[in-house]
Amino acid sequence: MIDHYLQVELIVPQDRADAFERASDAFLVSGGFSGVTPNPEYRFELGLRTVEPFVYRPYGRFSRALSDVAFNAENQPNVFRDGRLIETELVHRYIHLWSVPNLIGLDLDAIMRACVDNNLYLDIDDQVVREVQNFVRLVHQPGFPAPIDPDPVNTQFVRVVRRLKGVDMAKYLFRWGAQLPVWAAQGWHALGQFQNITGLLNVVTEFWQTSEGNLPALRLPAERPRKAGDTPFPEGTGEAREHYALSVYFLNEVARRDAAAEQ
Repeated sequence: MIDHYLQVELIVPQDRADAFERASDAFLVSGGFSGVTPNPEYRFELGLRTVEPFVYRPYGRFSRALSDVAFNAENQPNVFRDGRLIETELVHRYIHLWSVPNLIGLDLDAIMRACVDNNLYLDIDDQVVREVQNFVRLVHQPGFPAPIDPDPVNTQFVRVVRRLKGVDMAKYLFRWGAQLPVWAAQGWHALGQFQNITGLLNVVTEFWQTSEGNLPALRLPAERPRKAGDTPFPEGTGEAREHYALSVYFLNEVARRDAAAEQ
């Protein structure tokens, strides 16, 4: 079983989402990273997009749109604003999960230099205003992870990102695994739990598939108020929960793989 993955978070302006998705699909049709360089055997395992756009105000950077404009009092407020966000502050977050069979000998420098020379990769990059990449490891639990169900009636996805105290990490992972059968019986299917091995090392990311009726609170049954005396999960120092749907280009990639398997 593959243990390591590359998790990529991408912020894309709402008015560039269609172009981003077309470019991502073209990149996958070409073979993904294997079309860039034969060394990384990355496999695209999951592609998600936030269901609703949200307002995003980025860190400062010089705007491409204003690079040739005189630096004066009138345009100073926008000089550090990404030109792709001048027309809108609404964005979507996309999550990509790539399996990485072997981290030993992975030449990231050569891979990224090859990406610079790949027009399909650059077409994607042109639409993105912020990108974060981290290697993560799959936390193994019995009967887990569950396969993705592409049934259109059950395509609600939740990503939970938790930051934990270092002393609580092992305790949290153990108790989380023990609850999986209970959550599955109540309609929460765990697609994967991943611990960072780059970036913030005390961060755990969980992917869930559930029905629409479970979505309002975006909370698992065991995280809701309990009876007195129940053992709580370790409290994290921060967390984020988001509602996602499968991206169009991920569904297209799954369909291509299914068609190839039938031949």
